[in-house]
Amino acid sequence: SCILQSETSIYSKIDFNEELVKSWLNNRNFTAELLYRKTIDGSTPKDFHNKCDNKGTTITFIETTKGYKFGGYTELEWDQSNSGKFDNSTFLISINNREKYTKRNSQYCSIYCRKDLAPSFGGNLNPDIFCMGSCKKGQICNTNTFATVKELNN
Repeated sequence: SCILQSETSIYSKIDFNEELVKSWLNNRNFTAELLYRKTIDGSTPKDFHNKCDNKGTTITFIETTKGYKFGGYTELEWDQSNSGKFDNSTFLISINNREKYTKRNSQYCSIYCRKDLAPSFGGNLNPDIFCMGSCKKGQICNTNTFATVKELNN
């Protein structure tokens, strides 16, 4: 699992309901391994890519400084290829709303891989969620979500 968060405590984590996540994955059993945590591994896209590239299926959790918890799931691999990748398994989640969103803003790709982006869900020009540059407090992520920012941030 790939986890991003904006908490300042190195020991903090994003709480989520494992049964809910399992239901989003059609009740498939899964084992989770923490690949990346911003507060431990660094806040730049390079830090993200060093830990998450070419690892296979990931689920990304993001928590804003205002307590909004959301993220995305993909069976595609992250890399620095400067290209979009598409599959039908990718979806976004709102932990606050306990919702899974499968509709996409971008018909062109599910995730976009670039060396200056941490996880980017959706197309390069119209992303659903993306983290660009240093993910410092107040700069964590821009969301232009297919679920709508209001739906994810409630």
